[in-house]
Amino acid sequence: MPRYNNRVRRHPRNLLTALSLLACVGVCALWVRSYRVADGVGLRRDDPGRRVRVLYSAQSSRGQLAVRWYRNTMTDQSTYDYFAKHQPWSGGYWIVHDHPFPAFTMGGGDRLRKSRAFGFAWLRYRIDRPDYSEAARGLVAPHAAPAALTAIAPAWWSVSATRRAIARRRERRRGLCRRCGYDLRATPGRCPECGTPASVVSTEWNAAPATS
Repeated sequence: MPRYNNRVRRHPRNLLTALSLLACVGVCALWVRSYRVADGVGLRRDDPGRRVRVLYSAQSSRGQLAVRWYRNTMTDQSTYDYFAKHQPWSGGYWIVHDHPFPAFTMGGGDRLRKSRAFGFAWLRYRIDRPDYSEAARGLVAPHAAPAALTAIAPAWWSVSATRRAIARRRERRRGLCRRCGYDLRATPGRCPECGTPASVVSTEWNAAPATS
């Protein structure tokens, strides 16, 4: 029963490992693609009551991933109506640029402040004017970071699977049940403890004397 419970608990872990492997492959593919084109996705939210526009976006370019939050608040109703008419701000989008560009150029112009360390960067700027205010925050990271994080679970699974395979091989050579570890030298065909058939029986333990 303990072995069965362990196998049941292993199924969710196997599913998470498979999802992590798919994510790792996707990040690596996006990493390679980023040197040819720049991809961007975003979601715009408009609040007419408070005259606020919010943007959540992410982009991939030149081996870097960048996520950004942007907020624009307009104090004057006529200014808001003008932009609402000429530049609708609602829903999501996906855009592909033919030429990749540095992720550090993400908005703000000369007002952009950058803090860099080990390939990561924290970008921010803020503008306050009588008729509107703007604020933005951004995080830039190399593709290698999420690729390494998503590769941890598949790598751990591979190491664990290899260790389990080696352990099972040793148990078969010693004449033990591969599921519960019961001594099968007296009953090499099937384990009397858990009923598991011994499909691979070593001639070495067939020749060994039976023990009670």
